[in-house]
Amino acid sequence: MCTMNNTSLTADQIALNEYIAQENAAFDARMKAEGATWWSTYALTAVDLAEYGVFNIEQFKAHREENERLCAAKEERKNWYAGE
Repeated sequence: MCTMNNTSLTADQIALNEYIAQENAAFDARMKAEGATWWSTYALTAVDLAEYGVFNIEQFKAHREENERLCAAKEERKNWYAGE
């Protein structure tokens, strides 16, 4: 369990939280402008991401890209097994 709290964040982690918040706000605005009725934004914070060894924006981008790659591969396997 991560013992870090918001008062012990580094400057990089504060910047990471701000980066995530800005990305989420931009995505929210885009979805609203496009008339979407459902969407989700990134929920983890710098405190959460520290548990995965992610402490700055560059590490976050790499972590997210790897997760997206793994999810895509999982979907491909699922579709292959389903005969699609």
